[in-house]
Amino acid sequence: MMASRTNKEIKDLKHAYKEESKKDLKADINSDTNGHFRDGLLAPCKTSRTEDCNVNAELEDKDPRELYEGGEKRKGTDCFVFINILNSRRAPQEATFGQL
Repeated sequence: MMASRTNKEIKDLKHAYKEESKKDLKADINSDTNGHFRDGLLAPCKTSRTEDCNVNAELEDKDPRELYEGGEKRKGTDCFVFINILNSRRAPQEATFGQL
């Protein structure tokens, strides 16, 4: 749910969660989950996704290669690469992933 939200929407969601439950969302995620699943849920909580809707030409080639090298090209999967890229880019940048 949070991965498709803007930084402001995520901050608002965290605030609403705290108001409603009197608990911190990141702390609850951290205590209730583990491993790569937890990492994937916590990444959007950092609200570090770029808000720029322009495609970064440098990342246009770099991101798909890193995703390929972190997944299909290797035995096992480097989940950190996927979590980092998919939670820090906006849709216009992600649309370039299929161009490799």
